[in-house]
Amino acid sequence: MKAIKFFAVAILFSGVSVISSAQVTNNATTKANVTIIKPITIESNQNLEFGTIAVNGAGTVEITAAGVVTPSTNISLLTTATSATRQAAKFTITGEPTYKYSIALADQDGTANVAKLTGAGEPMIVNLINGKEASANVLAAGNNELFIGGTLNVASGQLSGAYTGTFKVTVAYE
Repeated sequence: MKAIKFFAVAILFSGVSVISSAQVTNNATTKANVTIIKPITIESNQNLEFGTIAVNGAGTVEITAAGVVTPSTNISLLTTATSATRQAAKFTITGEPTYKYSIALADQDGTANVAKLTGAGEPMIVNLINGKEASANVLAAGNNELFIGGTLNVASGQLSGAYTGTFKVTVAYE
């Protein structure tokens, strides 16, 4: 009888140990983190301005990002009481200090690196000149100035009149 009780107790304990080992679990914990930075913004401070010119055939007027103006041989730069000052466009970029950003330029139709000026005659194309690299720029102290120049392409026989156009400057964190 003692052997039967011992055998029954042994079976009971072995079943409990199997059940107990099946209920053992392991856990791990970790953290979730995020850093919020202020959005990058850009503000236009002055327009790209080619001023008043006289045309004697096809030619170009270049304004560098530094504001240096160079006309081709068929273009004369005029200064009148009503002519605007020739200058590169100026922007202020603001964002998180030390973060990298990229710059993209496009006309109102989305064509990269150009502006289209329309007026009395055929449209004129301006090949834009970015004063910074297209990417890997760093926001020093949280803001940077950006200057955009361009080369205005004037056709032979371009009609007289005022010509205007717009272009977009897009900045984004990298």
